[in-house]
Amino acid sequence: MNTACLRACALLLPLFAGAAQAEFRIDIEQGVEQGIPIVLVAYSESEKKLAEVVGADLARSGFFNVLDPGTAPPAAVSRGDLNWDAWDGHLAEYAVMATVSPGAGRLQLDIRLFDLLAGKAVLARRLSAKPKQLRRLAHQAADALHEQITGIPGAFDTRIAYIGQTREAGRIRYRLYVADADGHNPIAILTSPRPLLSPVWSPDGMSLAYVSFEAKRPQVFLQSLRDANRRALPGSGRSSSAPAFSPDGRRLALAMTVDGDMEIFIYALDTGSLSRFTYSAGIDTEPAWEADGQGLVFTSDRGGKPKLYRQGLRDAQARMLPLPGNYTTDAVVSTDGRYLAFVQSTETGGYGVALFEPESEGLFPLSSGTLDEAPSFAPNGFSLIYASTTRSGEQILMLASHNGRIRQRLPLAHSDVREPAWSPYRR
Repeated sequence: MNTACLRACALLLPLFAGAAQAEFRIDIEQGVEQGIPIVLVAYSESEKKLAEVVGADLARSGFFNVLDPGTAPPAAVSRGDLNWDAWDGHLAEYAVMATVSPGAGRLQLDIRLFDLLAGKAVLARRLSAKPKQLRRLAHQAADALHEQITGIPGAFDTRIAYIGQTREAGRIRYRLYVADADGHNPIAILTSPRPLLSPVWSPDGMSLAYVSFEAKRPQVFLQSLRDANRRALPGSGRSSSAPAFSPDGRRLALAMTVDGDMEIFIYALDTGSLSRFTYSAGIDTEPAWEADGQGLVFTSDRGGKPKLYRQGLRDAQARMLPLPGNYTTDAVVSTDGRYLAFVQSTETGGYGVALFEPESEGLFPLSSGTLDEAPSFAPNGFSLIYASTTRSGEQILMLASHNGRIRQRLPLAHSDVREPAWSPYRR
């Protein structure tokens, strides 16, 4: 096993140290001292801008300690290549060189990654994009660097969806936004005078399902991001909520009211058929598909308090998950099935996000806010986004690394935001 893999594995060890472990948090602006030290060499203004975005991406992952570019030795580069002698004794284990140049109507980015301990170049990659997509080039570069060093694909060139709320002329307006994963370039794809809730991405990243109250009752809609076409599911005249796409994108699990009770149904998107999944005297809602598509995790109060249950598609009964606390809800499963994130009540009377590994039954709290909710995994399963309400009542979005080393407020151009959802990889 190489040095990079050993360092990456070491960073994973604190994850399941137990729920009693004190939460370890560090501001992203301060860096991650335990992370893999890396420095980006940049000279031109475009290279400096690119290095700033790449550095922020890598730091946010929780795996890296991104050093100030000013720490690079004065003679870091010689004749367009790394000056190895100048790097002797430097704190960094990796150095990155990036060159941005215009092409035929496109920007061209050449990145090279050097392993300073091994004394060799380990990655050379050429990327290109439209002239106004320098930030996207930076995200793609960060993805490549992250995967080369840790063996884990990056998830920086992805998107998020979320709900924003504003007051205009004395009335509240709700907007469904799509933005880059770091919160930049937000676009409102829907505006409504009535509440919007629970956006989720289709596995191909081309559609969003969400809940709208435009008919004065909760109703799931499916909207294309290609042409903005939308339709109500599972049909007009029905109340529905909490949509969740199956991993293959062919089915949608959702909650519906039946005879005054709420149960979970599965809707086939190709045929329009609807089948009931749960039968209980309590409220069953917030379904989340398992990674293999063979079962659902959902919230139910059938035992008297909201708790998380798991039920296979062929099972007649559900079983409660072995999670501590009087309140567990709002589950989401990572795409590889390794982790489950959920909301739990905290000792301080608030609600925080926690991470659970079903195989080992390891549990690790990621937050302990006043009201933290709606966790959503990055497609690589190693970062999360969630909604948080501050003590002053402000609604914000937070990013967290899987190991709890990074917890950062997502910088957005507007406030009062909630219900985040992380997209799959772009295709």
